[in-house]
Amino acid sequence: MRLSISHRTRYDFDEPVVHGLQRLRLTPKSTSGQEVLSWNMEYDGAREQLSYEDHNCNTTVLVEVDPGVTHVEIACKGMVDTDDKAGIIGRHAGDLPLWHFNTQTDLTRPDAAMRALVDRVSGGDDTLETMHAL
Repeated sequence: MRLSISHRTRYDFDEPVVHGLQRLRLTPKSTSGQEVLSWNMEYDGAREQLSYEDHNCNTTVLVEVDPGVTHVEIACKGMVDTDDKAGIIGRHAGDLPLWHFNTQTDLTRPDAAMRALVDRVSGGDDTLETMHAL
């Protein structure tokens, strides 16, 4: 499926900005099941300083807010082709080891409602079938 994406972020400040930096992670990446055909980011009230890949291979853009502005707007546009892989996305892309994602926090620990949802889903002993049912 081809997706046309348009995203706009706007910040309004009560007083003119003296200095500001922001890291943006607004660029999709090509992975198994997704190919970025085009992507463009435009800034009003800010300037791109540098772009790099973070530890998860996400494009990260550092922008500097123009001194004296009272608003910043970031506009993103692009085209992405997706392919349904039935939940199988292939190799992990990123520098963090997979065991890093097994750690639970207060925000990611399943609560009673999540456990009840999982208990209602049955895929037998087949993990992939269970994940699809979920």
